[in-house]
Amino acid sequence: MRRWIGPVLVAVIACVWLNQSVGLIAWEKLRYVVFTDPSAHVFDTARYPFIFLYRRSTDEAMYYGSAAQILGQPYDHQVFELHSRGRVTGVPVYEAPPPPSDGHWHAPWTEVHLEYPPPVLPFVLAPKLVTDQFESYAKVFGVLMGICMILSIYLAIDVVRRAQASRASLDARWWLAAGLLLAQGALTIQRLDPIVALAMIATLRGAVRRSPVEMGLWAGIAGACKIVPLLVIPVMVAADWSFWRARLVRLGAWTTAGLAAGFGPMFLASPGAVVDLFRYHGLRGLQVESTLGALVGAARIVLGTTRPATISYGSFNIDGSFPDALARLSLPLALAGIAALCVLEWRTGEGAGEGGHDSGRIERLACATLAATIVLWLTGKVFSPQYLTWGIPLVLAIPGRRGVVAIWLAIAAFAVTQLYYRGFYDLVFNQQLVGVLTVLVRQALLVALLVWVVRPPRARTPETPRQEFGPPFEGSSANGA
Repeated sequence: MRRWIGPVLVAVIACVWLNQSVGLIAWEKLRYVVFTDPSAHVFDTARYPFIFLYRRSTDEAMYYGSAAQILGQPYDHQVFELHSRGRVTGVPVYEAPPPPSDGHWHAPWTEVHLEYPPPVLPFVLAPKLVTDQFESYAKVFGVLMGICMILSIYLAIDVVRRAQASRASLDARWWLAAGLLLAQGALTIQRLDPIVALAMIATLRGAVRRSPVEMGLWAGIAGACKIVPLLVIPVMVAADWSFWRARLVRLGAWTTAGLAAGFGPMFLASPGAVVDLFRYHGLRGLQVESTLGALVGAARIVLGTTRPATISYGSFNIDGSFPDALARLSLPLALAGIAALCVLEWRTGEGAGEGGHDSGRIERLACATLAATIVLWLTGKVFSPQYLTWGIPLVLAIPGRRGVVAIWLAIAAFAVTQLYYRGFYDLVFNQQLVGVLTVLVRQALLVALLVWVVRPPRARTPETPRQEFGPPFEGSSANGA
């Protein structure tokens, strides 16, 4: 019975605890009554810190409005208008007026211009089929994203099981997963990124199982959701090169099939919509939370030339010719980082040889996948805080002591992100000293995590079960493989 406590706790946190708050309009009303007369609203006063911490996001409002437009249903325009893409130049279709609420289906990507690819569309539409108002829509959406996170965590723990972790260690991973969810906060379930997280960990599980079909299809789906996860695949292949070098064609074919399944509906609806989607993201500037953006912010503070970020292409970005040049440099930097990781993983894998124990191969694969993801975070021109959600199952999938330390480093980075995002995000987009420094601290923690997971693993005796935790987690020593 005790074995179920961890999974149940994760389910409650993902689907209920992080999903408890209200939208911005309702929150502002609640804030007014709490701060004007707290003694008359004792219950609201007691729960206000959690309502504040987990308040609904403007992205959910955009999902809500987009779903209503596609279905031709009426919706609260005030809620939808709280979210603005800001300036969008070069892709005028994204500023087209919405279709009428006439009760008829309006085709996505043609009549309703979306910045979302096909794999995520069912998750955007489904809550609107059973709800009318934004508050209920957001709750249902949060449950769907919470379920995706639970499934991704389950797959991550299955990867650790395949590395011959003890039963006690597997049980403890659920508790660590709960810590990761709390550290990441409401961002975990208020965006579409749990779908990406699920696809990425399924890709890793396919690599662990050495299944070209499973790895390729899920990699294609992950790429169709967010594009950049495709750059993780070469590093995963390099980490197990002795196996994949003879199967690259099969893996590429299944990855292409996954991409085709992901982008196919959008291409059939309008080939131009695919071009517009890529152009939209290609024109985005240097976002304030990216590594280069934070460094530009710090340099401007030192030089006394600080100025606030502006909203464009759906995020707070830094304007100027130099930041724009750095934004264009981000892709070459990412490719260089991925190439360096490929060489490092190939050498590590060659050094391990083909006769090594399977648990070492699994650890190498899990570390390589997380390392490549961190490189993409650190080098990207856009680093929205919800991207960290991808790392929750990936860091959980690293077996042994290395995984435990990595999890705690990730918890620290996630907690710092939640601190500035919920506590003083205005200081970040206004480029004030505290905001910029906090982002740089988060980036430093991610660098530390990257360094930790790319270190060559210690040699160990494979027959000896690994005890990852101290007395609080000791229990059954039965092998969980």
